[in-house]
Amino acid sequence: MKYNRTHFTAKSAKVFAKGTKKKNLAFLACIFLAFFAVNGCYAQNEIGIDIGQPINPSTGAINQGTDTAIVGATCTPWVRVNFILGPWSSPTDNTLHNGKTFQQTYDEIINGFVSKGIQVYALIGAEAYSYPGGTLEQYPGSDSAASVAWIQGYTANFVSIVNMFKDRVRVFESYNEPNNWTNSSTAIVHSAWFALLLQEIYLNTKYFNSHNIDPAWQVTLVSGALFTFDLNTGGQYINDTYWYGKNIFAWDWTHQNAGSYPLDGFGQHIYVAQGDSVISTVTAAINTNLNDFWNNIYVYETDPAKQIWISEFGWETTQYGESFQATNLTTGFNVLQADARVKLSLWFTLSDFPGGDWGIYYMGNYLPTDQKFSYSAFKNRNSCPTNTTEIKNNSVSQNICLARDNEIYFLLCNAEKETRLDFSIYSIAGQELRKQKFNLQEGKNKIVVDVLGLSAGLYLLNTKTGGINKTFKLMVY
Repeated sequence: MKYNRTHFTAKSAKVFAKGTKKKNLAFLACIFLAFFAVNGCYAQNEIGIDIGQPINPSTGAINQGTDTAIVGATCTPWVRVNFILGPWSSPTDNTLHNGKTFQQTYDEIINGFVSKGIQVYALIGAEAYSYPGGTLEQYPGSDSAASVAWIQGYTANFVSIVNMFKDRVRVFESYNEPNNWTNSSTAIVHSAWFALLLQEIYLNTKYFNSHNIDPAWQVTLVSGALFTFDLNTGGQYINDTYWYGKNIFAWDWTHQNAGSYPLDGFGQHIYVAQGDSVISTVTAAINTNLNDFWNNIYVYETDPAKQIWISEFGWETTQYGESFQATNLTTGFNVLQADARVKLSLWFTLSDFPGGDWGIYYMGNYLPTDQKFSYSAFKNRNSCPTNTTEIKNNSVSQNICLARDNEIYFLLCNAEKETRLDFSIYSIAGQELRKQKFNLQEGKNKIVVDVLGLSAGLYLLNTKTGGINKTFKLMVY
């Protein structure tokens, strides 16, 4: 699709304009928060998982983490897919790499998820174009023309990808972590350039070229997710973005003509309390970042229906262990799913990668033996027909599995003959807490696992029948 470059507005040219920030009344944020609390506008928000790099950036080969059997086994309703450009020169490049064009490669990935009923949250970041280097760090900078040119090139690729996949994907996130530091304390994208970037994406995706009258183009555009942690909530950066958009660029014009400031939702990453697993501490840390981010947005934003999209949050395992990660995964989702301001929360990530152990799988071949405790914690939050969380890949017997219906656990046993089943529940430290015995009838058996009285957390369930031992991970809420 031809990208229309003629709509870079007069306001966008005021790169050397000077002004003093003028804030709207801050109590608007309080009004919107009260609106949510009283009216209960939104149901419990949705969850999902980031799958990491979907392709090899050098070769274009599709990575194993996109396998729908692997991802589908987690029962996740959403996945985040990063549209990495890889070896192609543009999304419309018809060169074959591994036998496919860019579009054919991502068609295979997206169609696989959609066919399994998994919704796709698309990231179209710098990896879909090129890294800007220092081009966008300063505003106006020494070469504002180069900055504008980069934004227009990136926008062209963004619109091309939306055009290719808008029939299957309806949520698109822009530049990933624009406020992340390149050196010391300089954001890789100055908030002024981020304001222009959001404006150009929004207008060229949803408004120009008669897109405003075509429902197919009315996708949800989430602002590039800001990197937030214990010392930075992202609040000042998003506040500055709005100010530059309204006072230097054409955000007010966009609002008047397109019906919205140039973002349909607010992207945020939350990496807080990395060394703590106390529920109250983790909860308070998450809420601190949510609250300050939200309050700074609603100094300017006028639409109370917009929400925050948490496209990454997580904790590592190397330093603190599997139980630590699984506990914080549960706490994090509990907080985020209960917050009416949050639309979607995505765990980072499916599998460990070189230099990062954030996954619910250890880096390997996605075998049951590679699953961490957090795999069970994540899977048990989703609607699964059967919730098997076996630790050992025991090929001798497949006749017993652990399933969950809401808060009730069952052992499903298909016995070839009458036999006895013994099972015990152990703490993570190995202490036997409960022991039960049952006589199985020939055929299908369904046995309730009694977890009443157990504190919330992870446990091990060991079963013995017919000389076969199996161990499952059990999450109690």
